[in-house]
Amino acid sequence: MEELRQALGGQEVRRDDWTSTANVIRETGVLREELWYCMRTSGVAEKYVRVVQDMYESCKTVVRCAVGVTEEFKVEVGLHQGSALSHFLFALVMFRLTNEVRQESPWTMMFADDIVIWSKSRKQVEENLERWRSALESTGIKLSHSKTEYMCVNERTQVEQ
Repeated sequence: MEELRQALGGQEVRRDDWTSTANVIRETGVLREELWYCMRTSGVAEKYVRVVQDMYESCKTVVRCAVGVTEEFKVEVGLHQGSALSHFLFALVMFRLTNEVRQESPWTMMFADDIVIWSKSRKQVEENLERWRSALESTGIKLSHSKTEYMCVNERTQVEQ
């Protein structure tokens, strides 16, 4: 414990910080029931759904940071980080959950966990973004408003003549 205190510059180690980090990890991500639903409705054979369910049963993790490692805690949402299967599962879930809001390229495109929404006006982009937000947040996936970026090309303000 003394090493942790020194690493913090003499400050007291606060377990609340680690607890907060653990809670964020627990509360974000895809709900497992949503994952099973998306796999089944995408036509994944039931035996593969069960294999993935077995992989995700009783998952535990720790959080490592400069001052140490948290106690082990159970993870009941989200995908396994570092697993080769996670990219496929994420794409499958996003495809199913955004089925009603996606449009043909180039109007909407997905790159890993980034979404490009393209439109002829800023208003349409904002409306489409709201549709995406509603579709994803209704299933527990949250859009990061702080990471949302807009780029307006050829947007002109009207000048009174």
